[in-house]
Amino acid sequence: MKRILILAGVVWMAAAASTLLTAAEQSAKPAAASNPHLNLDLFTHSDNCIACHNNLASSSGEDVSIGTMWRATMMANSARDPYWQASVRRETIDHPAHSAEIQDECASCHMPMPERIARDAGAKGEVFSHLPIAKDQSDLQRLAGDGVSCTVCHQIAADKLGMQETSSGRFTIEKNSA
Repeated sequence: MKRILILAGVVWMAAAASTLLTAAEQSAKPAAASNPHLNLDLFTHSDNCIACHNNLASSSGEDVSIGTMWRATMMANSARDPYWQASVRRETIDHPAHSAEIQDECASCHMPMPERIARDAGAKGEVFSHLPIAKDQSDLQRLAGDGVSCTVCHQIAADKLGMQETSSGRFTIEKNSA
């Protein structure tokens, strides 16, 4: 039992050290690299959608509030999935030289809004700079926490949709006209 406790303590300390190193790496980046954009016009947070698309009922009284229904979906929780977060962390630990590419690839499906904004600014999508997902965060982190939000799906262009080159989150996004 004593060995298990010692092993658990060592694992905990290693995880804490890894988190501190990641935080130090993030703070050492120039401001432009860690926040390559300030323009969030491409997407909006789900709270803006839910304001109108909630408390809706059909003529028979059935609740058809898409906002409430969406909040419980895998799409809404894609960035919050602890197994996914741990998998990305494991991959970046195993392949540190490819961390940026791994985060960009994974963010394209699980955190598509900040990934797309970063790509449009000439940067790569990040995962760990948006974690942990909490209530009081920047607009960009709030978009990351939304996972696959309303504005992602409703802005996917038909251009080459369903073809190999647009798979894995590489679809075309049309700017919102509203």
